[in-house]
Amino acid sequence: MPALETDEFANLVNLADEFYELDRSLFPFRAMGGNEVRKIYDLHPLWFDEEYPSRRDLRGNYVANYIFRQLKTQAKQAEPRFKDLTAMFNKLPMELIYEIFEHLHPFDLYTMIRTTKGLRAFLLSRKASGVWVGSFARQPSIPSCPFDLSYPKWVSLLFGPSRCDECNHRGAMIDFAIRRRLCDNCMDDESVFHQHEMPSILKSEEEYETLQTLLRGSHRNDPITYPDLDEYTGESRYLESEVLERSVQLREHLDAIGQNVPGAQDRYKQFKSETSRTIQELAEHAKTCDQYFAEVFETIDSEYDLVLQNLLPRWTDALACLGHDCQDIAHVQSRLKWMLYYDHVDRYSDKLLRRYLRWIEPSLNEAWANRLVKEHEERVVERRRLVLEFYGRYCSSIGAVTRQYLPNVERIGQLKSISNFIYNRSEVVGDFPVVAVTKETEEFVEAWLAFGKRHLCNVLSHTSLPSSSGLADERMLELATAVFSSRLSLDSSMPRSASGLIGWADVGIYFDRLVSDGAADFSEEGGAHMSDLQFDKEGYLAVQHILGLLELDVDSTLASTVDALNERFTCTYCPLLTSKSTWRPVMTWRECVSHFLHESDHHQQGPRFAILSNELKKSVLFHEAPFPPPSEPQWCCNHCGDSIAKSRMDVVAHLKAQFVYHFLPVDAELITDVADTRFIVRSPM
Repeated sequence: MPALETDEFANLVNLADEFYELDRSLFPFRAMGGNEVRKIYDLHPLWFDEEYPSRRDLRGNYVANYIFRQLKTQAKQAEPRFKDLTAMFNKLPMELIYEIFEHLHPFDLYTMIRTTKGLRAFLLSRKASGVWVGSFARQPSIPSCPFDLSYPKWVSLLFGPSRCDECNHRGAMIDFAIRRRLCDNCMDDESVFHQHEMPSILKSEEEYETLQTLLRGSHRNDPITYPDLDEYTGESRYLESEVLERSVQLREHLDAIGQNVPGAQDRYKQFKSETSRTIQELAEHAKTCDQYFAEVFETIDSEYDLVLQNLLPRWTDALACLGHDCQDIAHVQSRLKWMLYYDHVDRYSDKLLRRYLRWIEPSLNEAWANRLVKEHEERVVERRRLVLEFYGRYCSSIGAVTRQYLPNVERIGQLKSISNFIYNRSEVVGDFPVVAVTKETEEFVEAWLAFGKRHLCNVLSHTSLPSSSGLADERMLELATAVFSSRLSLDSSMPRSASGLIGWADVGIYFDRLVSDGAADFSEEGGAHMSDLQFDKEGYLAVQHILGLLELDVDSTLASTVDALNERFTCTYCPLLTSKSTWRPVMTWRECVSHFLHESDHHQQGPRFAILSNELKKSVLFHEAPFPPPSEPQWCCNHCGDSIAKSRMDVVAHLKAQFVYHFLPVDAELITDVADTRFIVRSPM
C-alpha cells in the first residue's frame, strides 16, 4: 500500500483499540528503505564510507580463520601425518582415542563435530566430556567455557560463522555480553535493543533501576571490533526481549510482596542476589573474551600492515605503467591503501587492478587537475615576484619626490603586457619582457600622474573662487587655498574621512586609494574617476583666515611660500588647558587647517587663530628641534630610501652597487644630506 494510503488509514477515527498502533510492515506493498534493500543483497548501509572506513571489514570469523592458519602451519610441519581416522578408531581402544583427542585444539573439535555424524556423535557423547575439558586446559589463551553453557555450544559461539542472528547478514561477530550476533542494521533496530524507556509493567523509577541491575548489558558499538577497557564505563544496552522477560519476573515478585504472600520477601531477595551475582560473573567473563578477540584483531592488523607495506609499491608501480603521474599517484596513495586495507587484499593481479581502478580513477583525475592548477599558481607567483622586482627597480630609478605618488604594484599588474606575462598558460615561467613592460609602465605612470593633476584642476575649475581662475593648471595645484577632502578613510589607523589635503603634494600621496580599483584607462577619454574627492570649502575658509593674518594675497600665495615662513599659531577658540600651567596647543598653518576641520564646534564661529610672537616662536622652535642635533652628515638614497653610512665613499659604493653609476656626478637628485639647516641647534639659554 502506498505511504499516502497508510497515512490516511492512520488518521481514521472510531477504530478498535488494536488498530491505534499501526504496524506498516504488515502491508504487502509497503515501500522499503534503502538500507533494507541493501541488506537483502548483502551490501553495506548507505551511510557506509567507501573511501575511508573506520575499520577493516575482515571476512568471516577472523578469530577462527586466524587459529585455522596457525594450525595449518603446524600441521605441515608435523611428522608423521595420520589421514585415516577410520583405521585409528578400529584399531585403538576408546580410552586411548579420548586421550589423543584431548591434545587437539578446541577449534579442531569444533571442526570435527561439523564433518560427519559419527564424529559428531562421538564428541557429543557424555563419555567425551573429558576431551573438551582437556582440550581447553591445554589452550589457556582460548576463553574458558562459562558455567551456564556446554562445551559444544561454547565453541559454536567462539568459532561459528559471523552471520547476524536476526537477518543472516555478514559481518556480525559474537557479542559475549548478550551472546548474540548482530549486524550494523540490527544493532540500531529498536525492536532488538531496549530504548531506555521504563516498561509499562513497572510503576516507578526505583523499580526500573533495580531492573537494570538484573540485565546483561552490551557495550559494543561495532559488529566487528570489540570495546576497549575504557568503553565499559559507558552506557549499557539491553536486549528488548530480556527486558520484557525480566520485567515480568520482577513484577511477579513485587506483586507477591504487595499481597503479603508468605516468604515473598525472602524469595525476592534471593532472586535479586542470585541474578545479580550471575550477571556480574557473566559480565567479567564477557570482558575477558572481548579482550582476547581484540588482541587477535590487533595481531591480524599488525601482520597485515607489514604485508601491505611491501604490497603497496607494486600497486603504485602498476598505476605508473598506465601513464599516471607520480605526484597524482602519491595523492591517491592513502585512499588506495585504505581500500586494500579494508578488503584485506594481500596480493596484486591485473584483475584486481581493473576492479579497483574504477574507484581510483576519479581521484587520479581530480589529483591531475589540482596538480595542474597548483603548478600554474606557482608559476603565477613566480612571475608576480619578477614583476615586483621590476617595479621596485623602476621606482628606484625615479626621484624620491615623485616616487611617493606612483601607483601600487597591483595596478601595474593590470597592464596588458604584464597581465599576459603573469597569466600565460605556458608550462614554464619564461623570460620577463623587460623592454615591452618598461615602455608600457612609463606610459601608464605618465598618464597616471597627469590624470591626478588634471582631475584636481577640474575640481578647482568648478568652484567660483577667484583663486581658481587665471592660472595654469600646474600653478593652481600649488596654491595654498587648493584644499581638498575625501569621504573615504585614507589611513587604517584613523577610520574617518580625510580632509585638509592641500594641493597635489598632499592628495598625491593618497591618490592610489582615491582612484577606483577597476579603473585602467587614465587618458582624457578614459573612464577613470575619483568621485569621493571634492573641494573643501571649510578648509578654504581656514586658509583664507591664516593668509589674512600673514597679510598674504589669497589668490596668488603658494603653499610653499607659507611653509617657508615657518610660523606657529594657536587657536583662540579652544579653551585654555590647565594642569600646572595655562597653555594652548601650538600648530603650523597646515595643522591649523586640519584642526579647524576636525573640530566641528568651531565651524559656526569661523576660524580664529593667532600668530605667536617672535619670542614665543623661538622658544617653540627650540623645543621642536631634535636633541642632540645631527653633528655629522647623514646620507639618504633618493632612489631606494635606504639610509647610508656617514662616509661619502659608502654613498658612492652604494650607488655603484645598486644602480651601476661608475661615473658619479655630484647630483642632488641622487643623494641627499639629511643633516641640513632645517633644525635649529640648541644653544645654552
